[in-house]
Amino acid sequence: MDHKEQPLKPPHEFISATSDDSCAVSGSIAPPASNGAGKSRLFDNSVVRTSQEAVVFSRGSSVDRPPAIRHAAGRRIESSPEAKLFGGFGLAFAILIAVGIVQYQSIEALVETDRWVAHTQAVIAELEGATSDLQQAESATRAYVVSEREDYLRQQDTGIANFRGHLHALRRLIADHSREEHYVRHLARLAGRVITHLRELAALRRSGGFAVASQEVGKGEGLRLMNDTRAAADAMETEEKHLLVVRQAASTVGASRANTVTALGTLLAVTFVLAAGWITRRDAAQRLRAEEEIRQLNASLEQRVAERTAELEGAVQSLRREAANRAAAEETVKRLQHETELIVASAGEGIVRCDLSGACNFVNPAASRALGYTEDELIGQDLHALLRHALPDGQPCAPENCGIYCALKRGEMRQADNQILYRKDGAAIPFDIVTAPIAQVGQIIGAVATFRDVSERREMERMKDEFVSVVSHELRTPLTAMRGALGILASGRLAERPAQRRRMIEMALNNTERLSRLVNDILDVQRLEAGVVMQTRKLCMASDLVTQAIELMHPMAETAGVIVGAKPQPAPLFVDPDAILQVLTNLLSNAIKFSRAESAIQLAVEPGDEGVVFRVVDEGSGIKTDKLESIFERFHQVDASDSRRRGGTGLGLYICRKIVQGHGGRIWAESEPGRGSTFTFTLPFAFPELRPNEQRGGTGSDSSETKG
Repeated sequence: MDHKEQPLKPPHEFISATSDDSCAVSGSIAPPASNGAGKSRLFDNSVVRTSQEAVVFSRGSSVDRPPAIRHAAGRRIESSPEAKLFGGFGLAFAILIAVGIVQYQSIEALVETDRWVAHTQAVIAELEGATSDLQQAESATRAYVVSEREDYLRQQDTGIANFRGHLHALRRLIADHSREEHYVRHLARLAGRVITHLRELAALRRSGGFAVASQEVGKGEGLRLMNDTRAAADAMETEEKHLLVVRQAASTVGASRANTVTALGTLLAVTFVLAAGWITRRDAAQRLRAEEEIRQLNASLEQRVAERTAELEGAVQSLRREAANRAAAEETVKRLQHETELIVASAGEGIVRCDLSGACNFVNPAASRALGYTEDELIGQDLHALLRHALPDGQPCAPENCGIYCALKRGEMRQADNQILYRKDGAAIPFDIVTAPIAQVGQIIGAVATFRDVSERREMERMKDEFVSVVSHELRTPLTAMRGALGILASGRLAERPAQRRRMIEMALNNTERLSRLVNDILDVQRLEAGVVMQTRKLCMASDLVTQAIELMHPMAETAGVIVGAKPQPAPLFVDPDAILQVLTNLLSNAIKFSRAESAIQLAVEPGDEGVVFRVVDEGSGIKTDKLESIFERFHQVDASDSRRRGGTGLGLYICRKIVQGHGGRIWAESEPGRGSTFTFTLPFAFPELRPNEQRGGTGSDSSETKG
């Protein structure tokens, strides 16, 4: 700490105002105080005691003067030292005034220069901030194009908003500077193009998808605009930095000039003061000694104050560091706790926690949904008893074999698959359950259980096993017949019986065709369920599809002796014609197979409320009411033995439903046993804005009749 000399008070402040010059102020120095007031009293008392005799002459009295003082006063009167003293101090004062004026002007210039330097630095800072925020918005947009996550759009909006804030600040800073306004206007125009491009790119990603947006990014328009914007910002920053260098140089020159003037003026003033000082050096001796004592006392006091202050500052800094560390630790704990809560709440698996008594004290949302209970209904309950925990075979699980019990009592981690838990509504749901103990400092304080609903997995396994069983049976049946027929032919027993040999060959051929149809249908089902069927939709007329279906099924109908008739109407459709033709031929094929000879099958097409309606009406044996929905399932046949005799695979109607649903329509059956069946499906209009009676392709309401 620097120790500056305290200025002396005028002598008349330390001398009694009474006429008695002998009323001197007491001379003892007060002990050092612990505050600033004590320090001032020490200074004042010392000055009063040591300065009293030295300044008595200013009152015009020589009473009680010490001999040295009276001798010095007489000499000053004889040689008129007051004139020289006042003259020297007056000249020094005049020089100091002149120096002060020059210094004030220099300081004013220096302040103005510093203000311009600060202005330039602020402009550079805002410019860098604007460039950074625009880059952030551009990066967020690219991230949204790749991931289509909405939080990147919020980052884009934040970057654009921050950029506009910096741009507003720039305009405010350079409001009166035309050259800088030109740079900012140019930068704003370029940035506006960049922002427009970014928003268009985001909208393009939202409407056109990743491929379209990636193609737009690949054009490089955004990169070019960003490069132009950076170039404009760099040009303005270069100009500002040049101004900063110039202004800093001017500030340095001004400061140097002010220091030089101050030094020269101070030197002159000191010279005159020193020149006048020899007049008063004898009278100032006692004052100098008093000041020396005061400086020593002040130095000692200030040293003690400085030491104590340093100790206090060290303690304060230590407390601040400790508080900052504690706040940071608490913030970290809160953040980690919040993240953990989010993870647990977002987990797809159910998670519950129990205390040492087995009572539930935590449930995540997935567990509540899976078990059908609310969180309040589960908290505090014994879950083993509440959920009626049972083994995979349905037998109740003993409490000592429960995973939570094993975790609490034995500290064991267990995994149990296909465990049965009963929901609140009474439904028995299979779960895979993993339990583990919760330990703290080597002591178990609770248990945690995670469980996953495996109902869908078990259903998928059941469907897979059923599918494999049915496919195996359906493949084995024609193969067995083919093997038997070919075995008889290979044995040579029918060499002399050509009619029976021909029947065996036809049997093998029919079963080969049935096996081929079965394999093709299975492949079609697999492609439809996997979504790998590439539909080629185009505008076509319903009447054309009906005519083609009739022509394709004509040989089969003629062989079976069945009459197939149709009233095609030219309703426009936007469909995959091959797929719809497959639906029509499948339905006609089924109708022909299950129709009597000389019976009739009618294929009708007409506009309806849901779209174009197709109906295949036969006069066959009909279908039971409870079978009307199940016949559209895989490998489901009304009469399996009769279907095999007629060459059915049990997949045709399932394929029809998949194709119709893939086109946005629906299919259903209506029938009464012994009175025939009607299969109906709908397809959307090609022009939904037209009324149903207008969906005729401009041919009028009359329609021709086609028979096969």
